[in-house]
Amino acid sequence: MLRKKVPPRRYPLKLPFSYVARQGKEQVYSGFGETIEISSLYIGVWPLPLRSSGVTELALSIQWPATLPDGTRLQLVIQSLPIGPHGQVTELCILNHEFRTARRCANGLSAPLNIPKSHAQTESDHADKLPTVLTAAFGA
Repeated sequence: MLRKKVPPRRYPLKLPFSYVARQGKEQVYSGFGETIEISSLYIGVWPLPLRSSGVTELALSIQWPATLPDGTRLQLVIQSLPIGPHGQVTELCILNHEFRTARRCANGLSAPLNIPKSHAQTESDHADKLPTVLTAAFGA
């Protein structure tokens, strides 16, 4: 008897994140965005300028809403491959993930990441403000 493969359940979670995008070994973009949905294999995010950029890998640092019992904040660090845009949402395939404890702000910035309704900036001139955890996610 053949078992039908069930796709992973997707959970609608809108969480702020920072990211670094690479093309091969070169960093081509960095910035901020918001998750739309998360599953065990995929994550839907926006906005990301990946349509014709040649991005081959992304590292995301997501502010996780739960904290440890002592109040320590968590961040979910994800290494992923872009699958493609689906409307305004960019779909990413999760390669690796881990929870890490975060400083006062899980996005690695000195102030909380508040994404305006018009959404995030995606310019690489903010690379110096991104958490070092993203560079570490690439093994650099």
